[in-house]
Amino acid sequence: MSLAGVTMVPAISGQPRALPVECALQDIICQHRHLARVLAALEAHAKAIEAGDVLMDADFIAAALRYIHTFSYGIHQPAEEKFLFHAMRLGGAPGDVIDTAIAAHGAGAKELARLENLFAENRMPPALTSSAFLQFLPDQLSLEYDSLAYEEKVVLPCAVETLAATDWPPIADAFHLHEDPLFGRRFSPELVPLRRHLLN
Repeated sequence: MSLAGVTMVPAISGQPRALPVECALQDIICQHRHLARVLAALEAHAKAIEAGDVLMDADFIAAALRYIHTFSYGIHQPAEEKFLFHAMRLGGAPGDVIDTAIAAHGAGAKELARLENLFAENRMPPALTSSAFLQFLPDQLSLEYDSLAYEEKVVLPCAVETLAATDWPPIADAFHLHEDPLFGRRFSPELVPLRRHLLN
């Protein structure tokens, strides 16, 4: 479960961020990379738990789930649907491309809610190293990775082909104004265990 081997839309580098389409793509992909970094940390920690190398770090997992819930599902994905996907639909992009992406958002949100409940039920002893949470975590990771890969392999290239230059400024503004609570300028104190884990 990873993005390895998947051909992504490259972030534009070596040039000024002048065009709105460039700004929008860079910000969207950057936010995807932030989420992927958190997913990879969760995946590595779960494997270490299953291997008996470490005990479950409940504070780290709680902070990681909070980041996914609040930023990915609370800010990033709603902006994709409100600005990017909406503009694509108005611009004549294939409906199945947009519908598939929106369906992936919905499926991920539903499974995340279940995962959060399982974690709440299993975060205290004696259920630290063997729990339903660990059993279902790989399913959530797969949904997240697949959604990111689909958006970067299919949705973003379709947007570049479909949207006119005048469609991109509001999309770029929407994503540029996001304040990432983990990687942004205003760091959320609730995510300290997650930042510490990533730094280590």
